[in-house]
Amino acid sequence: MVDEGFISPFRREGKEFYDSTAIKTIAFILVLKRQMGVNMAGIEIILHLKKQIHWHISQTKKMTRSSDQ
Repeated sequence: MVDEGFISPFRREGKEFYDSTAIKTIAFILVLKRQMGVNMAGIEIILHLKKQIHWHISQTKKMTRSSDQ
């Protein structure tokens, strides 16, 4: 998953660590692969779409907050 660029560890004292977001992404990928049979190309597309959805949601929330003021 690191090789594909889906997650990025951070290093501390020469060791690799993963934050909670990376661990959630790993769990999501494993569900897609093992339980749903999605291949890596499909996972890449799904993760990209998920990122776009979250971006659009955050933009909508910002617009809603600014219009409430």
